[in-house]
Amino acid sequence: MSAIRLTIVGAAGRMGQELLQCIREDPRFAVSGLVVEPQSPLTGTPPPWPTSVNYLEDLDQAVIDADCILDFSAPQVIDTLARIVADRKLPLVCGTTGLAVAQLDTLRQAARLAPVFYSPNMSLGIQVMSRLVDLAVRLLGPDFDVEVTECHHRLKKDAPSGTALRLQQAIADARRTVPRALGSTELPETEPQIPVHALRGGDIPGDHTVHLMGLGERIEIIHRATSRRVFAIGALKVARWLVGRPPAFYTMADLFVA
Repeated sequence: MSAIRLTIVGAAGRMGQELLQCIREDPRFAVSGLVVEPQSPLTGTPPPWPTSVNYLEDLDQAVIDADCILDFSAPQVIDTLARIVADRKLPLVCGTTGLAVAQLDTLRQAARLAPVFYSPNMSLGIQVMSRLVDLAVRLLGPDFDVEVTECHHRLKKDAPSGTALRLQQAIADARRTVPRALGSTELPETEPQIPVHALRGGDIPGDHTVHLMGLGERIEIIHRATSRRVFAIGALKVARWLVGRPPAFYTMADLFVA
């Protein structure tokens, strides 16, 4: 089987560089394009190892030979990326965080014509954590208070993180399955939002903790990423899974079901 050719959008960033290293070490993949932001000093230069691929600013040109696109860039790229994915019917693995509702809708529109996979966190462990949180919230019930904390490196732009917001939503969804007064399964209108606390500092790749606090006891469900490599490995696993699938909007839940 020939190597899967990947175009990386956001190739100059931390995740882009981690992906490049992982691809270099894995013969199942090859680099077909490297996209950097406008006026990047890397434009027109190759990575620091033998390759015929240079860093480019033109996304259309960078995807010409691609089997799949990996996007870890910035929200402002989404509209252009969605257009290219839809026009060329190219699979897209998007891990860019901080997307607005309208930008997610744009990806869903593109997913009518091409397979699109979106997750703000490509760690497989986070998916397991989300399921553990769902189980804990449902079993412990409304008597336990639940809050989320997340820690990331000082240069991370969005706060709270996309993963923390995903955990917040998982908690809210689970609470709706917990019987309330008079057998109601709906959250009361006065139900407070699940608090999310964001910390920024150092070089932390990503820590997420869900605190479940009752009277006389508490449970903490924690995921710690010690290296960005775990996100790159997860993204490549997703790319292998996505290539050849029909157009649809996929998430980590689909990957685990399969």
